[in-house]
Amino acid sequence: MSAIDQAGGLDLYAAFAKSGELLFSFTKAGVTVAKVDDAAITAYAGANDAVGKSVYTTYQGGGTSTSGAGKAAGDAYFTGGAGSAAVSGVNVGGTGTSIVLTPGAGGAGFGGGAAGAAGKVAVRAPTGYSAGVDEVYLFDDGSQSFIGTGQTRLYVMVGNASSYYFSANAIIPMGNNSHYIGDAGNAFSGMKLGEDSTTIPRTNSGLYLGLGQEARLRYEKNSTGYPASCLILGVSASGTASVDRLALSAGAITGFAGAADVSGSDTTIGTQSGGAHTTNNPRGGNLTFQMGAPAATGTGVHGYFSIGVGALGNVVQFGGTNTARALGFFGVTPVIRATALTVASVYAWAGATNVVPWGFASEADANAIVSVLQNVVTRLNEAETRLKAYGLFI
Repeated sequence: MSAIDQAGGLDLYAAFAKSGELLFSFTKAGVTVAKVDDAAITAYAGANDAVGKSVYTTYQGGGTSTSGAGKAAGDAYFTGGAGSAAVSGVNVGGTGTSIVLTPGAGGAGFGGGAAGAAGKVAVRAPTGYSAGVDEVYLFDDGSQSFIGTGQTRLYVMVGNASSYYFSANAIIPMGNNSHYIGDAGNAFSGMKLGEDSTTIPRTNSGLYLGLGQEARLRYEKNSTGYPASCLILGVSASGTASVDRLALSAGAITGFAGAADVSGSDTTIGTQSGGAHTTNNPRGGNLTFQMGAPAATGTGVHGYFSIGVGALGNVVQFGGTNTARALGFFGVTPVIRATALTVASVYAWAGATNVVPWGFASEADANAIVSVLQNVVTRLNEAETRLKAYGLFI
């Protein structure tokens, strides 16, 4: 071993290892602090109860300009060795050498104490930096890998321009209405979003649409004033932040109450209008509500379609069985369509007498008139009964 140079208390020694590689070692005050061989630059462990020394690689800064703008600083490059070319009989070339940057491990604890934190691989600002703040770092704790910064933002650059940045709680694109998540040929299979709730407040949760966030779709768990476990749709006019309009829960689609002294918003469900007429008089689109059918056998009925008025309940209700449709008004259970009323044959009577006082031509004519009146009363009673069944009479 021979000393090559000495400066400022740092000694450099060169030696050949048994395997023939040239090895350099650095010592300070007689303590070896680092070595360089054909495979690695290695720093030795620190002394007992001492924090490990950081290893810095600094590249030349730009020269001071004598005219115009300053000169750019030098870049840092680490270049691995290329793999050997394939030779006859071997189809695969040799693997290139890897570049591995390994920070120092934390020192072992004493008496059951925790081990010290491992070091990090960091890239610092060229000037005016604060350790742990003005730097980007990489490290692996043995179970997870990390990339981070002490700054409030971490930018990702593509094409030498910033594309996105990470803040403490958001991923933000560098530009408005210009970036995508996935594309036509590379789509995500799912997206998981959080919730708004009294126990886990997420007042900004959900999916927002529009440059002014005019529409919002989110899940509500159990916040006050909302149905439990519901999906909320909010929509507002262009340029105005969304206002909650509808809640979809397990058993209902519910509109929200208007603000004090403000009428509730109208809700319209419309179908497509027919196209312009040229030859076939196109009609408008139909609107169909198809209720669930009962089992193919048994006496079950179809689900009901109801039109109601707030807390007063149903006004019109539609239903049916597997063989007949049913209808009910004002909250009564829908009944199937009634059959025709039975009408007695009309009696052909001879007419009135022409002798004062006027009278029936016969007893049979008089009885026929009474029979007709009785039949009218019977039919009216039957009609009333059936209309009551539909809920039109009380």
